[in-house]
Amino acid sequence: MEQDIKTGKTENMDETFKTIVELGANMVRTDFSWNKLEPKQGEWDKNMLDFHQRFINRAKNFGLEVIVILSHPPDWALNTSCKYIDNILSCNPNNNFSYNPVNYFEYWKTYAQNIAKYFGDYIYYYQLANEPNTPHDNINREHDRLSFKYAYEGIKDYDNEFETIVNPFYDCNYPLFSLCDPAWEDSVNKWLAEAGKYIDIIGFDHYPSTWTTSPAEEWEGLQTLIVRTNTKGNKWYGKKIAIMETGFSSWSDKGIFGANLTNHLEENQSEWINRAIPYLRKLINTTNSSKQFPVVMLNYYELNDGDSNQKSSSVPTISIIENNFGVRKSNKTRKPAFDDLKYQFHQTFISPNSATEGAD
Repeated sequence: MEQDIKTGKTENMDETFKTIVELGANMVRTDFSWNKLEPKQGEWDKNMLDFHQRFINRAKNFGLEVIVILSHPPDWALNTSCKYIDNILSCNPNNNFSYNPVNYFEYWKTYAQNIAKYFGDYIYYYQLANEPNTPHDNINREHDRLSFKYAYEGIKDYDNEFETIVNPFYDCNYPLFSLCDPAWEDSVNKWLAEAGKYIDIIGFDHYPSTWTTSPAEEWEGLQTLIVRTNTKGNKWYGKKIAIMETGFSSWSDKGIFGANLTNHLEENQSEWINRAIPYLRKLINTTNSSKQFPVVMLNYYELNDGDSNQKSSSVPTISIIENNFGVRKSNKTRKPAFDDLKYQFHQTFISPNSATEGAD
């Protein structure tokens, strides 16, 4: 499960973690935002450090593994023409990659070092940025290799046992959300060719029927990923697999939205879960019982809506769609999909350790 806890109150954390465990999840993914931890260069915020340590401790008390996302560079590390708008980094269109690479990646490495220094004893999975093949990533694609390299080396300075994740966004192949250049496979090819030794797990972000017009069972890209990572001689061979993000937004306040697009009421979210998760479970179980390199995790996005009051009767904004992915509303009222996800997560998933050694 993915959940960004926005308050440092322990009782709120406990309620959230208890709910995540009730759903049947055993992991929680969250940002360790650089701009909040080090708002001024060289000055780490003690309150934020304490908050993240408390977050980890409370999660562990509930038996939850914490996945750390390295994210959100501060203004001082970037050109001031870059600003956050609705949590998306936007830069001056005449200077899309507003940073000095000579300095930036040293700052980035120090940030990764400090995350591992403070929290490495409690963390195993580090996600190196988020969806780096999309425009909201602040790094020029020619510098992705440096981003992965410096983050990995920074972590390794203080943590001897960890795995790294890089997660391409798949849905940019579709007209509804055509923001990625190049296509996801081209991005992964480039990342592995230039920085493969710094990447342990290839993540996969896909939202069929929300960011695409495809049905809940459309996972051709994931199938490609499974085949390529388990085919000897392929450039992707030997990498593990993760579904880092998937889900369905109930953004609509009425029924039909267009002749060719899926409805997005709360009842449609339930239907989607009861179609997508069984399909994924079958694919995961087949892979993990027969392949050498398994699917190590499935993350559902997300627990709570950002703002359930934002709805649309016509073409929605990206913000409205993003604010309605939760299986609970923003006031923590459970949507019908909550019980559906709980049921699906409590079905049998074959663990990665069940994969057959040496299988192709």
